[in-house]
Amino acid sequence: MYNRLIILIVACVFHASLLAQTHTLAYSPDTSVVQTAAQLRIEGGVTKRFGRHLSIGLEEELRLGTSGFKRSYTELKTSYNFNKNFKAGAFYSFILINGSNRWKTRHRIGLSATASVRAGRFRFSLRERPMLSLRTDSINTEEKNRVNWSLRSRLMMEYNIREYHLKPYLSVEVGNTLNAKRISGVYNAIEYAWAGNYIDKLRPTIGLKWTYKRMHEFDFFYKLDYDYDRDYNIKKKSKKLEVVRQTMYTHVIGVAYRFNKR
Repeated sequence: MYNRLIILIVACVFHASLLAQTHTLAYSPDTSVVQTAAQLRIEGGVTKRFGRHLSIGLEEELRLGTSGFKRSYTELKTSYNFNKNFKAGAFYSFILINGSNRWKTRHRIGLSATASVRAGRFRFSLRERPMLSLRTDSINTEEKNRVNWSLRSRLMMEYNIREYHLKPYLSVEVGNTLNAKRISGVYNAIEYAWAGNYIDKLRPTIGLKWTYKRMHEFDFFYKLDYDYDRDYNIKKKSKKLEVVRQTMYTHVIGVAYRFNKR
């Protein structure tokens, strides 16, 4: 399975290189924008198991900011447990975004593979999720990709307090672009290029899970959500390229409930 994931990732990068476009433009000095925000996330889901290995689930996530509704994720997923240390699956997400002037929608599909190992009451796991996101809004495809490929990697440590059905945990998730836009130009007789992929997300999390009667799971967590993006603005009349490096730090308080039907 790991070999298949590696092949998929390599294929994604190769495909992205074929789609990448190169532009010759005069380059204006880039600017940096750093913002902070607070957010409440409410999640709910149900999972149905079929035998010991196969499961299918449906989850909903709401993200609320200080000004109200930000976005929601509706996710349908399936997973297969090969053994107690490895599982893999696939998922589809419908994303609804409250934009500044209008509502936007996106579609996301991907694969997921998780390897884990236990050491006493500790459980360590690594999850890899190659995915693609499809934008449906009106965009300039010379500045932005219609389809974005990315890889999310999450490392987690859990501690099982069996007598109280509690699992405190720590995790960190890293997001990498796989087909970042490639644009080059000239500024003051010096060639300049924005190219190559980069880390666009970093999400350290601390949380506590509580299980009630094996079917009901509650999750309370705090997450620092770091997002980085390059925003390109091509001025066609002046043939100039403006680049804004956007960084967002979001402090997230979250609560989740999941029903596991066996």
